[in-house]
Amino acid sequence: GLIAQAFRQYENDKNILIFASGVSSSKTCTVFDCNREEELIKKTLKDCNKQTLIVYFSSCGIANANLVNDIYYIHKQRMENVIQAYSDKSIIFRLSYVVGSVGNPSTLFQYLVNKIKSQEEFDLWSGAKRNIIDIDDVVSIASYVIQNDLFENEIVNIANLNDNTIDEVVREISSYFKISAKCSIIKCSDNYSIDIDKIKPIVSSLDLDFGVNYLKSIVAKYCDNV
Repeated sequence: GLIAQAFRQYENDKNILIFASGVSSSKTCTVFDCNREEELIKKTLKDCNKQTLIVYFSSCGIANANLVNDIYYIHKQRMENVIQAYSDKSIIFRLSYVVGSVGNPSTLFQYLVNKIKSQEEFDLWSGAKRNIIDIDDVVSIASYVIQNDLFENEIVNIANLNDNTIDEVVREISSYFKISAKCSIIKCSDNYSIDIDKIKPIVSSLDLDFGVNYLKSIVAKYCDNV
């Protein structure tokens, strides 16, 4: 998957375990998927050296009040609790909407790219905001945290410093392909805030640019690859 490939630099590091095998889609998540990941996490924690740093990837969507009853986010919260209860050393990274070159058709970005490219009609949640971040920036921030021994046994949100409306994402993708999106407008205010205070100094240290052209750069970088 996207996360596993992005963090392959750690695959031979016996002091760090990147847990990147789990439930990959909030849209197709089943009880079976949740149980499978829970069993794998518990087995991993049981077999792992107590001094090994366990790195788990969760979701910033846990903070979305509209998703509190969603099976995927309930599961992610539960897995966070399991790791914190049974691991001596861990970091849990909650991620926003990650975009990379490894495609997952259920992700928001690839869904929109596929619908716009194929000229299929879709519902546009106009006004809804999402936080989109490049997988390369996720790796940079997470690696900085790991390598500098920061936030041990804590939960850290990794997200873009700015949100975008779904309307903006659709416009950028449409502009890139020079075609008009065929969509039905549905007014929506599905927004939630992500606390990124922990990573702001890191973003500054790494000189990452989350400015006004960030979304455009992601679209140009990944639209032909997802």
